[in-house]
Amino acid sequence: MANRSSVAAAVFAATLALTLAFCGEPEAQDLKLAQISVEAVFKNSVKVKAAVGEINKLEAEMAPRLNGLQAEAEKLRERFNKEKESLKPDEKDKLEKEFTTKLDEARALQQALKAKLAVKSRSLQSAFRTELEQIVAQVAKEEGFTAVFPKESFLYSTGVPDITEKVIKAMDARAAFGEKS
Repeated sequence: MANRSSVAAAVFAATLALTLAFCGEPEAQDLKLAQISVEAVFKNSVKVKAAVGEINKLEAEMAPRLNGLQAEAEKLRERFNKEKESLKPDEKDKLEKEFTTKLDEARALQQALKAKLAVKSRSLQSAFRTELEQIVAQVAKEEGFTAVFPKESFLYSTGVPDITEKVIKAMDARAAFGEKS
């Protein structure tokens, strides 16, 4: 996902550079660029850290139950392997069925956990992207920028203002992802 957007940003930046190279001076003077480090916003925003913490908490809450089921299944497997020679066929089948059931429960829980985490993660990523776009547009308008690019898309830049900190502050001032302000 990040590679696709980085490539798209780089292509856009290259297109912009070529356009500027061939446009007249009045158009170039009207262009005011800024840059932002999306990675820094993601790493340094208190709000983003809280959202990531929600995902980690959800995972931590489910881990003991999953580990318990896996441990129970392992104990049943060990018991089965230890006692299989001395067990009657119907006892053997019963123990094997218990093991299989526990293992299936653990797998189902693990799949449910992965699905729940994936949904939560996609939801937060979508909210982050939407809010980032809104805030970047707001800051760009307030500061008079005509275009804002990810820092990673510039091969070289000098004197291009960085609005990352302003965006982080604006993002952290808003309500948590998924809440109304």
